Amino acid sequence: MGVMQESAVPECLFVYGTLKRGWLAQPSGWPAAAHAQLQPIARSLLALPWLGQAQATGTLYRVSHYPAFVPADSGTVCGELYQLPAASEAAAALLNLLDAYEECSAQDPHPQEYRRAEILVTAADGQRQLAWTYCYNRCAADLEPIIDGLFSAGNSQP
Repeated sequence: MGVMQESAVPECLFVYGTLKRGWLAQPSGWPAAAHAQLQPIARSLLALPWLGQAQATGTLYRVSHYPAFVPADSGTVCGELYQLPAASEAAAALLNLLDAYEECSAQDPHPQEYRRAEILVTAADGQRQLAWTYCYNRCAADLEPIIDGLFSAGNSQP
């Protein structure tokens, strides 16, 4: 399975849904309730070095207007890779901001819908590397799978 349990700290962030560049650059498409929270996230992520397209092993599901990634032994989930800030304090601050957005911070009630996890991703150049991502933390049995593993405007409507 693609979830890692290593001592190395990921230097990258793998995003597969509403945190992808195309979504973050289009505030008119954001849900109204999330607009204030997404503005600082969009500013922060769009300022990071974009490393390109990447893939993870697992299944992507449509929850509502957003997707859910479930790591598995097979399947392909398409996403993007960002380079996290080199300074550990800056990376931690950004991850804390993202944890709050994904509602998986220490302050959020349990059970949480997502959890931040280390996974192995394959970059467009074929290099495999460790990255942080947000994995769905609930049962996905009743969710609709996104067969091609690519979250887009066409499959974002409930």
